[in-house]
Amino acid sequence: MNAVSNQLPYEEIKPIPEPKREAYPRLLQLVSRVMLVVAITGLGAGYGAVFGLWLNISSIIPTVVGGVIGLVAGGILASTIPVASRITRYRTDTLDLIKKASSDHYVLSFLDNIRGFFTYSLNRFKQTYDNHELHRIMTMITEMLDPTRKDIKKVWGAFLKHLHGTKVTNPDGRVVKLDFSLTLRKLQGKEIEVEAGILNKDNPSYDDALSQIERIQKTSFGRVGTVSKERMKHILSQDEENKCFIAKRKNSQKVLGFAWCHKEEDKLILAGLARRPGAACLRIGDDLMVALINDLLPKAIPMELKVRKSNTMAIRLYEKYDFEKVEELPNYYPEGPEEDAVRMKLNWEAIRARCKPQQAVS
Repeated sequence: MNAVSNQLPYEEIKPIPEPKREAYPRLLQLVSRVMLVVAITGLGAGYGAVFGLWLNISSIIPTVVGGVIGLVAGGILASTIPVASRITRYRTDTLDLIKKASSDHYVLSFLDNIRGFFTYSLNRFKQTYDNHELHRIMTMITEMLDPTRKDIKKVWGAFLKHLHGTKVTNPDGRVVKLDFSLTLRKLQGKEIEVEAGILNKDNPSYDDALSQIERIQKTSFGRVGTVSKERMKHILSQDEENKCFIAKRKNSQKVLGFAWCHKEEDKLILAGLARRPGAACLRIGDDLMVALINDLLPKAIPMELKVRKSNTMAIRLYEKYDFEKVEELPNYYPEGPEEDAVRMKLNWEAIRARCKPQQAVS
């Protein structure tokens, strides 16, 4: 007797042919918006003329009034309604195709979450951490795709390759590139091993690691929040309590994330913690926090940090490791964009309460 399969029949999906990128996308969008304004202005003038004839009066004034109303309405619509390019339609159609073929509740939810990134022309992030959020959701979708549906994985893989290297502008004007190289490795079932530890100042790759950290800062914090390599190197050399922790791919010198702190009077300041946007879902934030807290646990020097109020993902990570909110600082961040900050303080008592003597945080 043949075995009965619980795999329901499905219609196989195939990648949508990728359209050629427009040579001058901004110019095409401008032309489209101008045509929309002209069309609505003409429509308003036409209605005005008809209204004048209906009242049996001169149609000149109603035509002019209708045209002005149409011009204003057209200008408002043209500035608010997105003009979908061929690339935009390709991206949203691909998401719809994958959504139609998927049944996992979480995958469907994540597809809805990222649709907003692609409904409009993907050329600028509203916040620097939007880059990280996009990579995180795309990676989570990759990990949750049905392993038995090779067709879905093929469509998703083609979509990731299409997006890889796409240039997007951060709020501070810095151009960054989407990087899905590690996500594509996950899609192929390849392991990505990460190791975290303190950055040794005597290591031959010390300078190169600091250069990589500076680039990660620019991508994650913008120009205003970036501490240059030379400045960071100087600060780390001033006190033995000033330390930098890095997470990198095993047997590689590629830095995937970092956390660093420096002493200020009688306390430590966690000056920065970030990862490469493309290194999502590798527990890099957790590994760095564990390495940092375990190293500082014997002395338990008071530690503080400041974070953007809207960066809820970072705040959740800090709260997970017993940082507590102390106060809000109005308009602390002047650029990228202007925003309040949340000051947080590490609760060493809470850490010690849940750790046995001589036991590391995990």
